[in-house]
Amino acid sequence: MAYGSYKGLELCSCIISIYFCYLLYGVLQEKLYKTKYYPDGAQFGYSVFLLFLQCLSHAWFSFMCILLFETTGGRKKQRLYALVHNYEPKVLFKGYGLIAATYLLAMFFSNHALHYISYPLQTLGKSSKMIPVMLMGIVIRKKKYSTSQYVRVILLCLGVFLFSYKRGVSKTTINSQILGILFLLASLTMDGLTGPLQEKFIQDKQISTYEIMFFQNLFAVTYVGIVLFLTGGWIDACRFIRLHPQVLKDIIIFCFTSAVGQGVIVYTICNYSALVCATITTTRKFLSVLVSYIVFGHIPSFSQFCGVFLVFLSISWEVYEKYHSQKIN
Repeated sequence: MAYGSYKGLELCSCIISIYFCYLLYGVLQEKLYKTKYYPDGAQFGYSVFLLFLQCLSHAWFSFMCILLFETTGGRKKQRLYALVHNYEPKVLFKGYGLIAATYLLAMFFSNHALHYISYPLQTLGKSSKMIPVMLMGIVIRKKKYSTSQYVRVILLCLGVFLFSYKRGVSKTTINSQILGILFLLASLTMDGLTGPLQEKFIQDKQISTYEIMFFQNLFAVTYVGIVLFLTGGWIDACRFIRLHPQVLKDIIIFCFTSAVGQGVIVYTICNYSALVCATITTTRKFLSVLVSYIVFGHIPSFSQFCGVFLVFLSISWEVYEKYHSQKIN
């Protein structure tokens, strides 16, 4: 097989894997937080426990990726030895400890938002990462942005507003949505901090992406484990699973698809580019919204259709500009 054909087949495999993992992940995430489980109609509300299992699965999968992609033949023992011994405790805690904290909070706020808003709104909100990034750039770094970037942010804000706005809803529902959107903004802010911290640490320490994925999840597991132990949250979560055993299958598949999806995204960025990956994940988010409508019977209004269109118009515009500037360079 020619090299070009192999790379094309490899990219297709990455696209299919990302679509499959995250479409299933989205369905299960919404199911976990919105389903009333048999026999008593109780809903799963243990975000911290779910986060613990999610980070644990991410740590396991990233470690497997290190073994598969970064260790070959006689290098395996040396690579594993370096993984364990090449870091001072100060470096580990100062670097990975901080990254794990922002990464963990981003995931927690995102998951917890589903208690108050629908999955399609959460997906659209999570697509609006450029809003907190620009705000932080203006406030902290005094950075200037182009007119097109401001227009895209306005389109995003308008799209999310149109999607979330409904006439004739109760004050309680409005307050619930506002709370959910605030959790999303907190998640986006943490995402905005995590990315630069990861990039700086990778450049300073010359480490692999899978390595940082492994350690940040290992620290995250430690943080969440301590919280669960001190609060006794794991006891309540295990009791819920014992009374509603059908939820266990959903949790296992949810964690597995989350870990594999994240691993494939990292692989795509490393072997192709962040732009290619952004294009794949943008279309995936649009499909996730459609699948949510089909599976859970959401009935979108005209204003919500307009909101979805504006959000993905803004994101597609950003991807096109990045592609165009990359082509010129």
